[in-house]
Amino acid sequence: MLDSGAVAVFATQGAAVRVDGCRISGGNVGIALVDRARGRFTRIDVEDLTNVALRVRYESKAVFEGIRVERCPAGLETLGNGGTTAELTDARFRDFDLGAVAAGGESRVTLKGVTAHRGQLGFGAVEEAQLHLHDCEVGAVRLGGASREGGRRSSHGTSPSPARRTSA
Repeated sequence: MLDSGAVAVFATQGAAVRVDGCRISGGNVGIALVDRARGRFTRIDVEDLTNVALRVRYESKAVFEGIRVERCPAGLETLGNGGTTAELTDARFRDFDLGAVAAGGESRVTLKGVTAHRGQLGFGAVEEAQLHLHDCEVGAVRLGGASREGGRRSSHGTSPSPARRTSA
């Protein structure tokens, strides 16, 4: 999908989508799931967007496997209540302006084997969001590998294993 405009892949109002093997290049947002949408995405390459590569909001659920994101301002962003979930396995984020992964509201994000290189912040959670990291790696970031801001449960943010920080 080249220069797709506003959103390359979009699902809303409980819709379900499955994509296996896709390249998204140019445009604004790569994949967006909102309002109880469901999605499974495997072997996806996203590059050169003007906004976020992956967006999961408002009780949507997404599973991402084998994802590669390069030269996008942000990698994955989640926002919503505890019913908003995203799971990333074997994902790579490179050359991002903001954060590779940002979880907000009460959303829940699980990362397994995710790497983030050359950006501001590797992985972050704000408000009551939960961010769980398993065998993740961060390198060449300006602000930090993993961050937790706000919320009453500040001790629950980045667990169970911290991101390894490397130089790149």
